Amino acid sequence: MRKILLASSALVGVAMLAAPAFAGDLTVKLSGYDTAMLGFNDHTGESTATDDDVKSNNVSMENLFDINVSVEGKGSNNLDYGAMISIWNGPNYSNAWTGGGSGRNPAGTQFASTGSGVGATEQQAYVWMSNNWGKAMFGDAHGASDLFVYAPTVGTNQIDGYYQQFENLARDWRALPTFIDNNEDSTRITYYTPKIAGFQGGISWTPNLYAQGMTNSTSVGPLPTSPAGNSTISNMYDNQVQGAIAWSGSYDKANIKVSGLATEAQSNDDVFFAGAVTNHALATDYLTLGLGAQVNYAGFTLGGSYSNGGHYDAAKGEDKPQDMWTAGLKYDMDKASFAINGELGEGYDIAWGTGAGVAKSGDSASNPDYIRQYDALGFGATYTWAPGLVSGVDVVFYNQDGEYSSEGDSGVVAILSQRVNF
Repeated sequence: MRKILLASSALVGVAMLAAPAFAGDLTVKLSGYDTAMLGFNDHTGESTATDDDVKSNNVSMENLFDINVSVEGKGSNNLDYGAMISIWNGPNYSNAWTGGGSGRNPAGTQFASTGSGVGATEQQAYVWMSNNWGKAMFGDAHGASDLFVYAPTVGTNQIDGYYQQFENLARDWRALPTFIDNNEDSTRITYYTPKIAGFQGGISWTPNLYAQGMTNSTSVGPLPTSPAGNSTISNMYDNQVQGAIAWSGSYDKANIKVSGLATEAQSNDDVFFAGAVTNHALATDYLTLGLGAQVNYAGFTLGGSYSNGGHYDAAKGEDKPQDMWTAGLKYDMDKASFAINGELGEGYDIAWGTGAGVAKSGDSASNPDYIRQYDALGFGATYTWAPGLVSGVDVVFYNQDGEYSSEGDSGVVAILSQRVNF
């Protein structure tokens, strides 16, 4: 054992001596969190779908972690640069919203590709440079939508959080406050302007939406996956562009932020919605628009947003409205925070388009994947016991109605969480 330790120490020493001289000018930081969640879901559904889990356990747990390694340095002419690598086991499009674990996924089947309860995937991995001309980012990262604001949340984020991980997403629509997924981290280029007179803009270009790392559809073609339990292709949109602008300032003792967001992309002509609804055709180009604002005063933060989803996640020929409204209030006091927030929207659920939704009598089979109304009301609170040690509670009431479908659901999710930030 002593020889092994000596050999290991020698290898470390050689590696340090071999490191380039400029490495000493770089700052490496490690950060992250781990959150254990205990959730309870009580729902009353109208579903006739075969995946309606009437015998499932209403109580379950999830463990969510994120590990970030950042590198920062300074060059000549006030150039700052660096890199960020983030390992995360949370839910996203590529793992069908199951997260990096094993067990029964929201579509009701075993998600075998993870194989481990602590399986993790890359969340973000990018390099960046900044100067007085702004900031440029290259790699797998969130886009310019990071400038967009909407209803404030706390803890596990209520309507914008993980309550839907305790639902069956083959039955319930994954309704997002920004409508389009603003948590995805496709390989892209993003540029942020410097802040001038309170204004800051951002623009992102993504060759293949939802493609990450070494996925190159030009050379290998679209990669088949099964997000949300259906047979679509992972990069169903090409050349996505996100544009955002935000203004922040203060009036008396109030801090104000207003933001706007637009995203557009071309449909990938190799993609089609396969499944029981046979007349679902190709995806279609989309344009989404959004406005959001927040006001902070004396510990209170009031905010809300409106997003028009355009044709995002809709097949050709599907032209019904897609909208999402949010509103919320948060209060921070010393070690405790409280929030109430809600969302109200309508749109297409592509998981239903594969047959999970069942058409009502006398209606066309092309309509059952449309959610006429989805609403959720969330309550949350957190308490910080010690630096980095945070306990939280969330309660979210949800309801959805499929105007043309016999599929519907309503219920409540309660979550107790314990988190350590580092």
